[in-house]
Amino acid sequence: MEWIDLKQLDTLIQQTKALGADVEEIGVSGEGRSIYAVTVGDKQASRTVVIVAGFHAAEVMSMSNRLCQVSKAIGKDDRQTQWQSG
Repeated sequence: MEWIDLKQLDTLIQQTKALGADVEEIGVSGEGRSIYAVTVGDKQASRTVVIVAGFHAAEVMSMSNRLCQVSKAIGKDDRQTQWQSG
């Protein structure tokens, strides 16, 4: 995987803010990359769903898929999202 791909992924995560999600840096990997938590919806809700992705550095597709889920969870159609690469 190229470094540019990782930087692009970081940009995509940050752009989820524009879709209405809260993005918080919750740590840093052993290689110095940010680890994020993305919150969608009511933080005080009685039920929550946790979606985990990106545990393994080479699994960029899993992170892209989770970002797509976030987009759908906040009611944005994939074709409307600015952050998807084509």
